[in-house]
Amino acid sequence: MDKLKFLSGIDGIERKNLFSLIFDRIKKSEFSDSVSFTPFLTPADAILLEKKLSSAHFENYSSFGGYDGAERKIFAFGECGKDDFPLVKLKISTRDKSVFEHRDYLGSVLSLGIKREKIGDIMILSDFAVMFADADIADFLKLELKKIARANVKCEIFDGDFDFDGEREFDEVTKTVTSLRLDCVVSAFCSKSRAVSDALITEGRVFLNYECEKNLSKQVSNNDVLTVRGFGKGIILTDFPLTKKNKRRICVKYYV
Repeated sequence: MDKLKFLSGIDGIERKNLFSLIFDRIKKSEFSDSVSFTPFLTPADAILLEKKLSSAHFENYSSFGGYDGAERKIFAFGECGKDDFPLVKLKISTRDKSVFEHRDYLGSVLSLGIKREKIGDIMILSDFAVMFADADIADFLKLELKKIARANVKCEIFDGDFDFDGEREFDEVTKTVTSLRLDCVVSAFCSKSRAVSDALITEGRVFLNYECEKNLSKQVSNNDVLTVRGFGKGIILTDFPLTKKNKRRICVKYYV
């Protein structure tokens, strides 16, 4: 595997540095006949890495994020079982069993000086949250993560009978758009004017299938994942007949 070819087509200094690190860990696992790991990767980086590995015909790898269907995953190079991945499952709870928004949990963790790559998915359940984290920071989080949104919380290793099966909850909303152009869909997604949606897109706040998309006329397809910073994330369903006025009907499955 050639490093220059592996890094070709990767834009941005941070992303190129990440993939350079990943390449070095792949080579380390090959030369030392040991297992090496990546940090938690975003869905976009995971997709790109799998494309790179496929084009290089590299098959000795696996990925896991703590449960089947996890969005943020760690990649392992070399023979590795799920129990060998360096991650832990943490339970974050309050005395009155209240829960908060995803950004509240993540913001409190990042405010402790922890890098985003150390944290995997955060699942918010009915009376507590489950956070997947790098094993190296588990003890630190148990000691230092004491508040979420000004509420006192307890952070502990979760080893109970709870078994998250990867099923997510969604709020499904049907909307009507003039076309499946990105600007039209974002306008409906955010319930804002086209002028607002255009600004969100050009400012780099819109992500289609986890990649920043600034093309206003980009066509949205069935099952595309749309994320708009400040407005949430959802799956766009488009396979519906036209309305009587020849408009497009879509269903937005907003992540809860």
